[in-house]
Amino acid sequence: MIACKHEHGDYIKPLMGWVCGQCFQVLSERPKRYRMVGIKVPDNWDGKRYFGERQEIAWQAEVLKSSDGTTLSTFIAAVARRFELRGGLDKDAAYLAALDITKMLEVPFGHPDYNWSRMGAVDLADEDMSYWDHDGPTGAN
Repeated sequence: MIACKHEHGDYIKPLMGWVCGQCFQVLSERPKRYRMVGIKVPDNWDGKRYFGERQEIAWQAEVLKSSDGTTLSTFIAAVARRFELRGGLDKDAAYLAALDITKMLEVPFGHPDYNWSRMGAVDLADEDMSYWDHDGPTGAN
């Protein structure tokens, strides 16, 4: 198995971290890669101060938008709201369930074969809830 490079995703506040849009892992911060940059010494350098190289961000994961302009955080929030409103889950459980069901699609966020709009999020949540066990009577026998 090839390790995910966490190339895109979004920060999702209720999950308290950056969520990778490829593997859907919750990370403590947005992935970054650093590089060392040398300081250009001026021609009239007096020799008294030299700071050496410094680090700067060479790359960071992007906030990818789907073809209709939806970000991962917007999509997950829409699924979670549907789980809260129709499924009766509290906010924390709804966000965890939303992340799980999105991960179960087994494609990265933004994949062209899926509907990543808010309506697509509602449809995904409704389909998942149709498989949930319901408490109480299920109808006349």
